[in-house]
Amino acid sequence: MHIVIVSDYGYVSGGAAQVAVKSAAALAERGIKVTFACALGPPSRELDRPGITVHCLGASNIWAVRQRWRAAAQGIWNAAAGQWLRALLHDCDPSETVVHMHQWTKAFSPSVLAVATTCGLPFVVTLHDYFLSCPNGAYFVYPKQRPCSVQPMSAACWATDCDARSATHKAVRLLRQVATGAAVRRRSHPLHVIHVSRRAADVARPLLPAATRHWTLQNPVNEAVGPRVAAERNRAVVCVGRVTVEKGCVVLAKAAARARMPLVVMGEGPALEQVRQANPDVDIRPWGDRAAVDRCFADARVVALPSLWYETGGLVVREAMARGVPAIVTTISGASDAVGSAHGLLVPPGDVDALTNALCRLRDDALVRRLSEQAYRTMGTGPQRPAAHADGLVNIYRSILAEHRAQAA
Repeated sequence: MHIVIVSDYGYVSGGAAQVAVKSAAALAERGIKVTFACALGPPSRELDRPGITVHCLGASNIWAVRQRWRAAAQGIWNAAAGQWLRALLHDCDPSETVVHMHQWTKAFSPSVLAVATTCGLPFVVTLHDYFLSCPNGAYFVYPKQRPCSVQPMSAACWATDCDARSATHKAVRLLRQVATGAAVRRRSHPLHVIHVSRRAADVARPLLPAATRHWTLQNPVNEAVGPRVAAERNRAVVCVGRVTVEKGCVVLAKAAARARMPLVVMGEGPALEQVRQANPDVDIRPWGDRAAVDRCFADARVVALPSLWYETGGLVVREAMARGVPAIVTTISGASDAVGSAHGLLVPPGDVDALTNALCRLRDDALVRRLSEQAYRTMGTGPQRPAAHADGLVNIYRSILAEHRAQAA
């Protein structure tokens, strides 16, 4: 078996890249041949191991390109990236190779998706977001701060002011989505997608072609199993990740201030100043390495991810729960699959009062300890562990290859 992983980033820049890198390492440990194709480097040291061959295009993030017209053109169709990937896949054995797409919107563009769909090799896409169908990738109306409800690429979609940046950016994203849709329609093999939560699958399924093959596999939690964080002794609510409005960071800041609960925010993003205004006492920490994140978890009474959008997974929630930190997430978040009522609390999106009440409930030490112990027990085993996740991937690859061989026979 040979797996070609395609990811914009060759290093851990966020949840999608982390899953791509970690899964490559876990597959190689099983003796599976892995080719890691990335656009942006330098590649992670975790990829420097036997069984993994890394190819880096050395491209630029499209939003880092100074000339706007050049950035737009690269985002819509990076022809050089497509040619590069086609050459990389040219000699791969179609009976043994699966192309696994993780992320292509930051540098690669839909040109690499077009290569994957027409090269004659079976392929699968992990949906870390909704870019396969939605122009802005979040299925979210940013100016109104609410989830979207229109069919992507319909007349209503074209008319909706939904972009986080500007109408010009929306126009570029629409053109990119036209290219994405064309690439999917030209596929020579069935479209296989991996959803990272049941909640995300429910949202994405109606937006994809009817003949799509759907798989659901939780992202791996790479948090090492160690002593349980005694969350009941801590006082702070912790939020880790990119600080944006759609992540619910501003709503959380208001709720923490009302509940008089210390708030720690680790991360960077465009909503930092809004968070400070909503909660002047917030402890803002710069984004850090794994050790810094662990220190945040060690101080946490609860981790919060009150997303306003249909967050596909919420990996940080599972990582915190693996340390025994309970969670508060919204009912529309993919993280709600893991949290439920056993490991934390669920709240409606955008409801400051409900989130305030949930934080107040967690003043109960006995409740926090019970949730903490249950989260720690659950996340210590199960499908979210890296080994189990790799096993799940192998099973999916085998099914895809079996189908491909049967069609070729």
